[in-house]
Amino acid sequence: MSINNFKELERMEISKLGNPPEIVKKNIVHNMNVFRFIGDLVELYLPNFGRSLMKMTGANSKDPKSPYPNQN
Repeated sequence: MSINNFKELERMEISKLGNPPEIVKKNIVHNMNVFRFIGDLVELYLPNFGRSLMKMTGANSKDPKSPYPNQN
């Protein structure tokens, strides 16, 4: 059975220093939730925002537009 070295290190530190204050744990959990939320927003909206910008500028247009209106 393999032992996770980080878990073992955590157990050793807790045995030496005692449990961390609850406020520290709450702050860490809160910060992780904020960063997770920001990451989810970026992952969800950034690709769509990029596609929207490309469509608005016509960067990926398959048919070149004529410089003259009303010509098909």
